[in-house]
Amino acid sequence: DEPVSGMTFITFPHDKKLSPTFTMDVHGDEQSLLNDVLPHECLHMLIAEHFRIYIPRWCDEGLAGYNESATTKQVFKKTVLIPALRSSGIDGAYPTNQLFEWKDYNQDIQRVRVFYAQSCDYVRFLIDLKDEKTFIDFIHTLISSSPIQALKKHYAFDSLIDFQNAWLETVRINLGSWRGRGP
Repeated sequence: DEPVSGMTFITFPHDKKLSPTFTMDVHGDEQSLLNDVLPHECLHMLIAEHFRIYIPRWCDEGLAGYNESATTKQVFKKTVLIPALRSSGIDGAYPTNQLFEWKDYNQDIQRVRVFYAQSCDYVRFLIDLKDEKTFIDFIHTLISSSPIQALKKHYAFDSLIDFQNAWLETVRINLGSWRGRGP
């Protein structure tokens, strides 16, 4: 069996009126490609076309992951994110300020997997609070201002810690408590 993977390379022209160009590389069985890889990679392309610039990595990967099948999202959350939180609380995942600034894929693969799972769950959490349009408006604000300003404007969070604690509470409620340090 071929490993399941996808990667989309995006080049933005200097003139924002022009569309970005894309190169997509995908591998895997037909079912995985149709259910997860292509929806994920195609959403990267749609995000680039809509915003015409790079958006924060967690938003880009979180939205793309949000577009994968419900089964894959649930498995990833249960096998990657929850064990990370159970082992060390928020330190097993990423504190929000670190996740919001994350840029580097050159890390341990397990840490990258945690980044993907947590980003996807942050997107789920924010969309569940309001709706998809509000999340897109949030990204527009985030591009031109600070994360705190964007969170306050669209979701009424006064700080990154308030946001993080509200998210952690939904994880606790939905999947039960975990032992380890809290936020």
